[in-house]
Amino acid sequence: MMRRRASQAILDFSENYEGEELSCSFVLDISEKKLQAIIVENFEHFFPNLKLIKSEYSLKGNVRLFGMSGRIDILAYNPIEHNLVIFELKKEHSKNIIIQAIDYSDFVEENLELIISRIDELTFKEKKTILQLNNPPRIILIANSFYHPTIRRAKKLSNEISLFEYKYFSNELFQIQEIRDNTK
Repeated sequence: MMRRRASQAILDFSENYEGEELSCSFVLDISEKKLQAIIVENFEHFFPNLKLIKSEYSLKGNVRLFGMSGRIDILAYNPIEHNLVIFELKKEHSKNIIIQAIDYSDFVEENLELIISRIDELTFKEKKTILQLNNPPRIILIANSFYHPTIRRAKKLSNEISLFEYKYFSNELFQIQEIRDNTK
């Protein structure tokens, strides 16, 4: 079952039957791995305008020049803006989440042609459009909370950065909501 409001989605993973009332619940801590699994398994519900490319997308090349090695938690494609979307997930707030995501974004921009050529999930036409428009990647950060400096910095940067907070409840409801302002 899914309930949706503007920029918010709640998924019910419990096995409630019709007419059964939901019990009172409380927020649980979940691992980053479980958070990622929930997002990937329900990607089209949370981000209906994006196309999932890959979870744990390995960056091939010398990413360390940009301060990070590794993998993008989730890589997606925005068919409206014709750009890649980099998801960075944290189980809880991390003051380095923006820096890590920007490092990945910088590496993707510097190596766009090579990265696009290695993505089998995109059509030839999608690849061609991405390369022609050369739009910078969008960044989506997901954590259970964000502190005011992180929210403020995300709004000031030239990259398009969206922040989403999640909650996982004891009755197996998962809520994700976009932060729309910096007044937290």
